[in-house]
Amino acid sequence: MATTQPERQILVVGNDPVLLPRLQQLAAAHRMALQMVPGPEHLKGTENPAILVVPVSRQLLDFYARWKDAHPDCLLAAWADAPEHELWVGASAAGCDLVVNKGALDLVLAEQLQAWQAQGVLVQPRRRLPVKRLANPGEGLVGRVPDAPDGPIAVFRLEGRLCAFRDVCPHAGFSLSDGAFDADSGILTCPAHGSQFQVCTGARMRGPADFPI
Repeated sequence: MATTQPERQILVVGNDPVLLPRLQQLAAAHRMALQMVPGPEHLKGTENPAILVVPVSRQLLDFYARWKDAHPDCLLAAWADAPEHELWVGASAAGCDLVVNKGALDLVLAEQLQAWQAQGVLVQPRRRLPVKRLANPGEGLVGRVPDAPDGPIAVFRLEGRLCAFRDVCPHAGFSLSDGAFDADSGILTCPAHGSQFQVCTGARMRGPADFPI
């Protein structure tokens, strides 16, 4: 998909009284425009910003994915008042480039902007890493990349396709590749608590996990 270079703009969803003044200072220091919108529904028709700042919310998971698909060069930064592991994992899986505590967001973004100025790249592309072993020549688990930068990755083969995902259950962090795999449906069952996911789409098919992979 063809994309345009991001504008030197920070878009902020919501008017948090603590966060907004810090982001205004950050934008001024880097000679960037800052615009606040009340909610994601007000982003229609906006230019391609360098950064979109959003709160972490279960209700916004689908929005994160849609926005990232449409704006791959925009740094999607999500913030939360307090750490909540499962929600943070879900936001990252949905497409957020950063998920951090509210108090650290401006500092983390400042580092990203300094790297952008030095390297010309704001959103780092995903690294390609080799699969360490061939576990299964047929359908199912092909191999695992245990030392990927963002956590272990499992690779499954299904109907001639290779599908890769983060090998961590979003419910409690167990390795999904150790679970039972149904080659007919492409559904993988977490060995710990029984959550089920489709390995090629990442869709959550059954809880207790609340998020896709």
